[in-house]
Amino acid sequence: MGSATLLNVVLYLPLGGILLLVLTPAAREDRMRWTTLSVMLVQFVLTAVLYAAFDATDATLQFETRIPWIPVWGVYYDIGLDGFNVLL
Repeated sequence: MGSATLLNVVLYLPLGGILLLVLTPAAREDRMRWTTLSVMLVQFVLTAVLYAAFDATDATLQFETRIPWIPVWGVYYDIGLDGFNVLL
């Protein structure tokens, strides 16, 4: 899995966790807790991998994904990490 793909997974993984929680029966609190913990730990590990691969000497966006969304208007889905938001 490429680093740009990994950044997108980190961004959207909480939405997948929410979907799992919505599909879990309300009576299964233990399953909800384990699902939440699992998603959080996977999120942490993937974020740590991205942080370790980040090159602080490069001033450009890293792990960038740029996909045209509404090209007629010049609107793109554009995500990447720079020195300011790598810690967020």
